[in-house]
Amino acid sequence: MKRIKTGVALATLMVGGACVSAADGIVPDAQPMREQFGIVDASGRALGASFVAPSGDGWRKSRPGGGIHLRKQGNASGENWEIEAYFIRPELPPQAQEAFAAAIRHNILQGYASGSRFKVANLTVAPDAHDPRCVRTHLLLQRLSAEEQGASESSTAWSEQLARSCGFRGHANWGVELRYYHRFTGTRTDTEFVERAGRLLDSLALIED
Repeated sequence: MKRIKTGVALATLMVGGACVSAADGIVPDAQPMREQFGIVDASGRALGASFVAPSGDGWRKSRPGGGIHLRKQGNASGENWEIEAYFIRPELPPQAQEAFAAAIRHNILQGYASGSRFKVANLTVAPDAHDPRCVRTHLLLQRLSAEEQGASESSTAWSEQLARSCGFRGHANWGVELRYYHRFTGTRTDTEFVERAGRLLDSLALIED
């Protein structure tokens, strides 16, 4: 599965059912907003996705490569949250959900097997019970440098990620992925991250005219 960049973005932001300009920069502390991104194909059909972004101070937004990127810095050293939404090129059609999940798991394990920065501490990849086009991933990475240097557990860096990967039915070679990161050092302090990330992934809606 490859992550891809697109040239044309549907730069609209949905707020309470109304469209407004989607400016980059600081996200205001307001009600949760539905972010939307996508492309228009040669026949004029829209292809993309939307999701309900978190509210609250500190989030900064950009639109790299036609997708959406949100980032928030934490108070503790090395702590931050990040949300990415982007297009992917699935290696298998979404109808083969079990094989789709197996391919994602294989790619993750293979990708980190020879890595020098992180190792996979825990990984769950499973078919999405709510949408046969999608697969859900829960990944916990441990930074290798801290482990190799014999650092204490309190100084070990972690990256926890929850993702939802979906393929389009009418466009077999296209899909979208929504990923929520929490990076922290030592003991996790954001005890509600997994629940909050689950709500974010639940809000993902595919656009396929």
